[in-house]
Amino acid sequence: MDNVDRLSALPDDFLYEILSLLPAKDAVAFLIVSTKWRKLFTSVPDTNFCVNGLNDPDDPDPCSVRSFRDEIHVGCRILALRTGAPLRKFQLHIKQYVGRFASAVELFILKALACRVRELDIHVGMTDKSRSIPPEVFTCKTLVTLKLTRDVDLDLIVPNAICLPNLKVLHLRGEMRVVDGICIQRLIKGCPSLEELNLVLCRMDESDEDQVIDFSSPSLKRLTLASFNYGGLFDFVLDSSQLEYLEFHHVGKHRFTLDAPNLSYLNYECNAVEVNLIQKNFTQSLKSVVRASIAIRYMALEIFNKTIQTNFFLDGRHAFELINDLQSVKSLQLHGHTLLALFEFRGRLPTFRNLTILQLGPFNYDGVDHGHLWKMLPRLLESAPDLEVLILGEALGNVFTRDREFEVFLPLCFSSFEVFLPLCLPSCCLDRLREVEIREFNNEEYEFKLVKYILKNGKSLKKMTIGGVIKAMKSSEKCCKRISSFNKSSQDCQIVFN
Repeated sequence: MDNVDRLSALPDDFLYEILSLLPAKDAVAFLIVSTKWRKLFTSVPDTNFCVNGLNDPDDPDPCSVRSFRDEIHVGCRILALRTGAPLRKFQLHIKQYVGRFASAVELFILKALACRVRELDIHVGMTDKSRSIPPEVFTCKTLVTLKLTRDVDLDLIVPNAICLPNLKVLHLRGEMRVVDGICIQRLIKGCPSLEELNLVLCRMDESDEDQVIDFSSPSLKRLTLASFNYGGLFDFVLDSSQLEYLEFHHVGKHRFTLDAPNLSYLNYECNAVEVNLIQKNFTQSLKSVVRASIAIRYMALEIFNKTIQTNFFLDGRHAFELINDLQSVKSLQLHGHTLLALFEFRGRLPTFRNLTILQLGPFNYDGVDHGHLWKMLPRLLESAPDLEVLILGEALGNVFTRDREFEVFLPLCFSSFEVFLPLCLPSCCLDRLREVEIREFNNEEYEFKLVKYILKNGKSLKKMTIGGVIKAMKSSEKCCKRISSFNKSSQDCQIVFN
């Protein structure tokens, strides 16, 4: 066989793609192939560096320290070979940081900035709080995407001179302690083109003082915010006419003022006993939402405390008002505790005339009365006259075997399950469903009865999806055959085992 370099004959764009997918220290091996590969390597648009660092930061091994130093120096030399050739994407993952080489790491990042990098993605695994990101990152005019990840919590300190005029995507991962609320606005004002912000905030002090966190921005389209506060109240403010996507996960006291007339997606998760949504602009902003996921959480043990239950009822009213303002929604997911909040408040649900997809669950909360779902299900179905798709996080019967009240409600312990089903799943509601999915099917007898009932009464059903069968039952083939043998009201219905 001839020793022909066929790889080098491929188009440059294809070779660029190969080099971009390889870690930089592996891609270096191609430099010995030919002059063409060396030229390509020094102008490849995407570069990915992974530095292993130390195995044990408390007892640094000299070989590991030397390896860390050498890898950083090699990286600097590779970037120096580019002689300023534009860099589209620079990824740096340092698995374990060595503080004594902080200046070398900063120099490495500065060399990437000198290549007019557009996307910077830095993940630093570290146990100390030493600086690893040079301040020049926050004044880089070519950056369009900036993603910074730290494995330790840090004070969120925003430089006064921040100026990122072309930045559209900013992710700050790792818990950022809020030093003051002004730093967030300084951050946003320094990014006038910002469209997407992903941030984790925390407040560890026990001060009872409220803290205003203002995310208002005329350009912001997507906000993903996870926050934790164990002291006073977080007062969130968000005014953005461009905002389309809001994902909010919070633990602790909070208030949210939202003015976002074009919001189309909402993912809202917070403690039930901490919910505070009574803000005039918030409800107006929900009129445009077409996809929503609502998860009201609380500690499972607290539900048995009478005082907490009373508070939960009151906060259930706020949860109900939140759901009530989602009347334009087309796809809605309600987690287990949200259903409990709605049931406890017992308010009359609005009519969701646009709702076509309803997902209930998951229900992965121990020690909680799950019977509310059975009782809420017919109310939800009746509130959605045009519902087409029903997705259940678990087969309903399986969830409620833990419910003492449910066992009293069914004294024959599921022997009369078929009699009970029409009360929870009225045939008139099943008539219009085109698709039903059960994501956690555990092969219990009442689950088979549930599936049989749905297939028998789903006159418009086109698809029935059963999940979890294969992994949960050794004799999965027997299970699938049994379900496939059930009579179907709709002959067009396809049964899918996922």
